[in-house]
Amino acid sequence: MLTDNPEIRYRMTVDAQTHLMLNYSENKLQQQVFNALGQAQKIHAEVAGKQASTPAVAFDDAGRILSA
Repeated sequence: MLTDNPEIRYRMTVDAQTHLMLNYSENKLQQQVFNALGQAQKIHAEVAGKQASTPAVAFDDAGRILSA
């Protein structure tokens, strides 16, 4: 067991749930994926010695894709 103390166990659970809500939203995951794709696009363009053919991805304030 992680802890036999119910108060500590409760605090750990609350902290973990808060961390999940703040750091693992669908919008944040989507942004991370597109940021990774953008970095890959830059690397590909540098390696190929030309501009990447895929357009950049942009988001509005609600996290919706503006261009793909």
